[in-house]
Amino acid sequence: MKSGNKSVYRGMQVKTSRSAKIIIALLIIIVITLAALLFKDRIAKLLEPDVTYPDTSSLPADTNNAAPAKTAEDTADRSKPKLTRISASNYASDRGPLIVVNASTPYVFKDEDAELLTNLYTADHPGFSLATISESLLPEAYAALYKMTGKYVDMYGFCPIMVTASYRDFQSQDEYYKKNATSDQNKKYYEQPGYSDHHTGYSFDVKIYDEKGDSYSYVRYGMIKAEWITEHYTDYGFIIRYPANKASVTGIDGEGNHFRYVGIPHSAYITENMLCLEEYVKLIKRYGKDDPLEYEYNGVEYLIWYCDGSDGFIDVPAENEYTVSGDNGGGFIVTTAKPQ
Repeated sequence: MKSGNKSVYRGMQVKTSRSAKIIIALLIIIVITLAALLFKDRIAKLLEPDVTYPDTSSLPADTNNAAPAKTAEDTADRSKPKLTRISASNYASDRGPLIVVNASTPYVFKDEDAELLTNLYTADHPGFSLATISESLLPEAYAALYKMTGKYVDMYGFCPIMVTASYRDFQSQDEYYKKNATSDQNKKYYEQPGYSDHHTGYSFDVKIYDEKGDSYSYVRYGMIKAEWITEHYTDYGFIIRYPANKASVTGIDGEGNHFRYVGIPHSAYITENMLCLEEYVKLIKRYGKDDPLEYEYNGVEYLIWYCDGSDGFIDVPAENEYTVSGDNGGGFIVTTAKPQ
């Protein structure tokens, strides 16, 4: 063999010898590692306590410590009242503090209207004065007015609120309209007979009448001479029926001295959200018994929902107190406090 070939052969032998040594070293490391792991596992088993655990698959359940099975009542939403269905004939859809009466929704007169009214002149009224002896309201509205003005007297000794217009029947509204709606310009301030909010028995106009006998516009001087009333009438269930910025909805230009009783919490929600009564009733129609409007007022959480009454029934709480008002459109609005 030539010397050049011998040198190449010797180089290959050297490289092969080094690779073999590396492979052998890796195999030795692997063997030692596996042996160490097996030895450790064996030692651990030898050190375990000689304890035999019983088979629990056939043992009875521990009824003392086990969590009780949930019932349908447990999983029910306790924030909503249990409901029951009552006949819609129990209530009139054209009666109640939330009925809407306007140019497109007339008031339905009934023979018993006059019998239900409270004459404010013959009734006790130490907290407010009257423009005429014929002023009348439904009992709910009268009670709220009495309470509100009575509170004012307790705090200040005298309440300057005078009721200038309350309930009107068709004839009296007809006379009032003909006397005042004498031009196209001022017709926007008056309601035609049969379409007046005053027919409801929940409405009245006011002005300021002080101890000296001087009278003032409530709209202009309410915040000066009867500030507490202006800031708290919603607490007694009242709203301003015709806000100045809602003429396009109500059909009546701003009439800031026209109070309307709608009840709590509706008065607070309407005022807080700057709505008029038409807008509020339209809003409530979006909320049914399964997804009522939730509203908190003075620490009480209220649920409010709408029933269209088309099937002849109204869904109401089975155990909680509630109120039902018609909307004057065939439907009903249910109000209740959320169960605690």
